[in-house]
Amino acid sequence: MRIGYARVSTPTQSLDRQIGALNAAGADRIFREKATAQTVKGRPQLEKAIDAL
Repeated sequence: MRIGYARVSTPTQSLDRQIGALNAAGADRIFREKATAQTVKGRPQLEKAIDAL
């Protein structure tokens, strides 16, 4: 299974573009996050993506 992770931290960044690229790369499952956290602890979707590996 291919796991993808898309994250944006500013309103000018696009989750859609990242998700499109992950789909094109064959990601089976994509975790998405809109956040400004600078640590992994503040990124619950990243933690879920890592746990899914």
